[in-house]
Amino acid sequence: MCTASWRSLENGYRLIFNRDERKERSRARPPEIQTLDQVTCLAPIDTQAGGTWLVVNELGLSVFVLNYYAALKDFPLPNKTASRGELPLKLGQCKGLEEAIDFLKKMDLAAFRPFILGIVDGLGAARSFSWDGFSLLEREMATNFITTSSFNTAAIQSYRENLYNSWNSSRPFLEYHFDESHPDPAFNPLMSRPDAETHCVSAITVEPKEVKFEYFDRANSGFLEPDTLYLKRREID
Repeated sequence: MCTASWRSLENGYRLIFNRDERKERSRARPPEIQTLDQVTCLAPIDTQAGGTWLVVNELGLSVFVLNYYAALKDFPLPNKTASRGELPLKLGQCKGLEEAIDFLKKMDLAAFRPFILGIVDGLGAARSFSWDGFSLLEREMATNFITTSSFNTAAIQSYRENLYNSWNSSRPFLEYHFDESHPDPAFNPLMSRPDAETHCVSAITVEPKEVKFEYFDRANSGFLEPDTLYLKRREID
């Protein structure tokens, strides 16, 4: 139940991520500065399961993870399921796209429930992978957009993708992630259902000299004022 999109900038990119969760799930902590294997990162923290769904490091590399609902029904749950929130933190220590992909392919993923994972490098080049509980596959991406929904999956994903593709390029695409124009609020990028809602919206901006993480939280400010953190951009050694 999440939506991610990104657009290239000159020598950088902008990535927006809506985290949709059950209403009773504990609220996450806003982004914090972390050091992962001598690489400085920004990431919000999942207070319930640990880890994070989104990280960006000082080299401009972002990693995000979403649930893979189509595969969940066929996945035999292991006795001890690892948190998918570990994945962005493990890959967030990588210095570039190929290093992160190589790291992911070498990981033992058997304990992880199905997921979709995206990696965006400092210049906006992106790759996406899916794990169905049995095999890791690279996903074809026609657009810089991924969305998932556990409810009415095909219809909701189709609506959100069509809305994104029709979004006028002159409009700030952050506005897309706050869109509530559909009469059924479950369909909207900023979604709401009796049992679930968009908990937060994260906006990452990577530029030649700076990395910025803006975090809009429904509970803390009603999405009005973001918590904002910055990192000085570092070049790959």
